Amino acid sequence: MLISSVRSAASGLPMVNRGIDAPMVMSDSLLRDLVAHVVRRDRFRQVDTVSNGQEALERIRTHVYDLILCDLRMPEMTGPAFYRQMRAEHPELVNRIVFMTAHATIDEYAEFVREVRAPLLTKPFPREDLDEILARMIGPTRSRRGGK
Repeated sequence: MLISSVRSAASGLPMVNRGIDAPMVMSDSLLRDLVAHVVRRDRFRQVDTVSNGQEALERIRTHVYDLILCDLRMPEMTGPAFYRQMRAEHPELVNRIVFMTAHATIDEYAEFVREVRAPLLTKPFPREDLDEILARMIGPTRSRRGGK
């Protein structure tokens, strides 16, 4: 999942929303949809959802995202492979990646998360954990801003 105001990667200027929502969430479809709904509703953010790392990389080439929520286990490209590709192509964005997994104790994933020191949401995660990550990475909910 990619979360942000949508900006053209080339210009950095806001883009007209052409049906594109902007944070990015990469996970199973149910979780993607749930997180996207929460972000749109509580933070007035656009959310882009994709089903795998390759799709995410294609979007990142043309859009700038404030936050990338990425599952460690995905079809076609794992979270670690996605991270390595991002570090090579877009090193300025790797600090915007938050990983999600139900497999945090699998040695290869645990070692990877420790190595890159990226935030991690362990599935199933409570709503409060998601809110904490979102607040830290993209700002408070609308209720904390005084919205209705």
